Amino acid sequence: MLLRRIARLALQSCLIFVAAQVATACGADAPLPPTVAADTVPAGSPPAGFPEPTRPATIYVGADSLYQYPGGNGLLSRYVFYDDDTFALQFYSAARGPFEYKGRLLHAGSTLDLRFDAQSSAGPWIATGSLRADTLSVSYGVAMEMSDFQGGAYIRSR
Repeated sequence: MLLRRIARLALQSCLIFVAAQVATACGADAPLPPTVAADTVPAGSPPAGFPEPTRPATIYVGADSLYQYPGGNGLLSRYVFYDDDTFALQFYSAARGPFEYKGRLLHAGSTLDLRFDAQSSAGPWIATGSLRADTLSVSYGVAMEMSDFQGGAYIRSR
């Protein structure tokens, strides 16, 4: 009985925390991220500014608008999947140049479990990807969403 009550209180606390985070994220002053339809994602060669992979890799490129912010500042993004089940989420900005977040990939059919090496005080950085034809759809866990990662579609470029 005591364990059940503790579990219920823990669940209520988690729900209150999530509700507070959603309320903060959905505040009137917060800009909404753009919505990108899968058919607007560019295909073809990788965007300029990204480094060439140093080993065999499959690359999925995100739409230019995926990480656009008010004032014209934005990031280009792409996923680079290597043959050894590692990956890099790479970004490029004109102001900062290229940077990346590395991780390990776990397969489960057409579903990908993306475990990033980095993490935040909110928890581990994880994402889920689903493959359909040449499109990779990515959704991020709460810790990454709280760090401003935007889920969306990426198109295979090679």
